[in-house]
Amino acid sequence: MHINLRPGLYAAVWGRDLVFFDAINGSYQMAAGLAHAAGASVVGGRLNVHEPGVINIFSEQQMLSVDGTPRSDRHAPPPRPTSSALAETYGGSTAALAIARAYTEMAWLYLGRPLPFLLAHARAQSSRRGGHLHSDGLFTLARAFEHLSPCLPWQAACVFRGFMLMRLLTRGGAGDVRWVFGVRTWPFHAHCWVQHGDVVLSDYAESLLRYTPIFAV
Repeated sequence: MHINLRPGLYAAVWGRDLVFFDAINGSYQMAAGLAHAAGASVVGGRLNVHEPGVINIFSEQQMLSVDGTPRSDRHAPPPRPTSSALAETYGGSTAALAIARAYTEMAWLYLGRPLPFLLAHARAQSSRRGGHLHSDGLFTLARAFEHLSPCLPWQAACVFRGFMLMRLLTRGGAGDVRWVFGVRTWPFHAHCWVQHGDVVLSDYAESLLRYTPIFAV
């Protein structure tokens, strides 16, 4: 049975647990053991359950679409990354100075902004992605960004870091780039990264094996 979640609400299964991400207010909620009890699965970004009784739980929590219409924003997350652009040594690039300058200029516009604000801007940019930057150029920019990271301010949080890399890449002409949010439980933790196809651009593939994607821009 397919569950029509309300707009802006996304789900992921991690082991026996069901996790929800509310992109409207930027919050997470974990329902321990509910994925197992409900026979839940998420396929192509859509939540399915075998136990119809859990619908009452979702309804009481105001998680369901009011009109029951299937949402058109349920896009399948990108494939699990199998490699990282950062695995290769950064060999230097003339783009490094431009990246540092652009980062500093844009960071002041977004520093301290809440996650929903950043997501809205990322969505707006995704609709205008150029796509003329080939993969090699994309990977070089990602490596340059990583190389400069210790010198760039406000790099502590993965959210701001991922958002800024997305902005720099799309500004440079990147097309198929996704900002991916993943979760794990026990202990609960959320993380995000930037990905191109099955290549992660802001992290290492092996460190992401612990996370299940829940949302992507």
